[in-house]
Amino acid sequence: MIARSASFATRTTGVAVSAEMAIVRASPVSGFRILVVDDNRNAAQSLGMLFDATGNRARIAYDGSEAIAVAAEFRPDLILMDLVMPGLDGCEAARRIRELPGGKSVILVALTGWDRDDVRALAEEAGFDRYFVKPVDYVMLLELLASHRRPPASL
Repeated sequence: MIARSASFATRTTGVAVSAEMAIVRASPVSGFRILVVDDNRNAAQSLGMLFDATGNRARIAYDGSEAIAVAAEFRPDLILMDLVMPGLDGCEAARRIRELPGGKSVILVALTGWDRDDVRALAEEAGFDRYFVKPVDYVMLLELLASHRRPPASL
């Protein structure tokens, strides 16, 4: 059960967070492994802390190359990845993550400031399942998780 209430967005994180996040302890959004990838360290860390606070296990990466390495070791259920990062961009990192063992089953979500059809098409071609424009509503991310399978009880 996810309750909605008034929300706000911060410029540093690009995430809209409800002022009162009423999430039941037995929520279907706990126990997931989540990888957050963003070169904006404040954004990545804030989003990671929000997922940890809801009973998930979050890991952080700050560029595409690091995302691939963390994904290979951590084997996340969900990856939230910025598209525009120095070095290896989010689209190329997504392609490479899809080639990893278990990479085809991970939920890949693009988080970006670009609200353009051509960028959406590039993200879809790269293997992203969803495309969210910042600031993203955190409750929407929880609902996305809730719509997918339950994670293993061992997490």
